[in-house]
Amino acid sequence: MINNTYFKVLREEKKLLAINLITLLLSASLSIISVYIIKDIYCVIITMILSVAFRSIIGERILYKTLNIKGNLKATIAELIYSIMFIIVSIRFRSVIAFSITLLLFIIYMIICKTYTIYFDSLKMVIQKIKKK
Repeated sequence: MINNTYFKVLREEKKLLAINLITLLLSASLSIISVYIIKDIYCVIITMILSVAFRSIIGERILYKTLNIKGNLKATIAELIYSIMFIIVSIRFRSVIAFSITLLLFIIYMIICKTYTIYFDSLKMVIQKIKKK
């Protein structure tokens, strides 16, 4: 969701609008199929999650291109896996156990992807781009 802020700061609202419209069409289409054809509430929830994930990934890729940052496919896949695991763990286990498993998964995710450096690097790039304008 932080992608929105980056798009606005970089004055790339048209790209943000395009992403949002495509996501709206995707979400509406999948929701209609889930509600009227499949008739399953869990399917509706999954389609909403997929739409948000799609929006986030597309926005991230476009920002990487705009800021001339090399995208990290491994980190994107790890984020998806972490998100899916979070949902499964939250549904399957009680809160204390779910929290412990989620915390462990997050630590593993941070170690594997070294995402803390990615976030700081992209923040530096945005600040440099703003200073140039």
